[in-house]
Amino acid sequence: MVKVVYVDFWKTSLHGEEIGLKQKEQWMAKSRLFTRDMDIYGKIKRDGEDYGIIAFRTKALEKDNRLIIRAFTNKGVWIGSLEELLAREIRNTALWETPSISYAIIQPKYDYVTIIDKLLKRGLFQKEYYVFDLFSEKRELETYTIESARMSLGSDFTVVRENDEKKVARIDSKVLDIGGAVEIELYDKEVQENDAFISVLTLFAAALRFIDDQKKKIESIVKDIKSKKLKPKLPKEELALYENPRRIKY
Repeated sequence: MVKVVYVDFWKTSLHGEEIGLKQKEQWMAKSRLFTRDMDIYGKIKRDGEDYGIIAFRTKALEKDNRLIIRAFTNKGVWIGSLEELLAREIRNTALWETPSISYAIIQPKYDYVTIIDKLLKRGLFQKEYYVFDLFSEKRELETYTIESARMSLGSDFTVVRENDEKKVARIDSKVLDIGGAVEIELYDKEVQENDAFISVLTLFAAALRFIDDQKKKIESIVKDIKSKKLKPKLPKEELALYENPRRIKY
């Protein structure tokens, strides 16, 4: 049986989740990770049932030019966060001379930070490839590739588990400037039962709403760095993700 996750983007921010009974203060009371600057812009459904919401931090995007998305259940339980990694994007975009997007996924019930990187794969047809790793409780490594379709009106992807080269999921996106939605179909029983995997794909789908703007932004940043010989300054939140856990502090 195919398991389906649906991420629905609203056409406007003036929606019932913020202007109705569930006002921003109520969401903040449910979770400390729902900060005052969060803007709810979509809903998550699982197998046809309402499951949760997605929101992004407006101040992080306006002040630091950095995308931070957080997902919550309808009860306000934090599902996970997606944070843009500017340092990796700048490095890879400058190296490959094409916009490269990178994310860190943080989840409350998963011990590791999951990094998603866009990779460059040369060929006749320029597909987009995003790769991430997950680790089992036995510390076993599983690598997944999110591969775009060559010809698509939206952002459609096939998800392959590289360990056995099996197609385990599909991401069907109909993202538009005034809304849209992303449908995720999970074909493999192992990933259907893997909450970490489901959360990674859900947050990746949520980020597709912003991805075109991100590509333009990172190209502009790299162009300015090269022409003006700038040294970009990273926000503290991103630097914290690179901290050395074994550093001896005096």
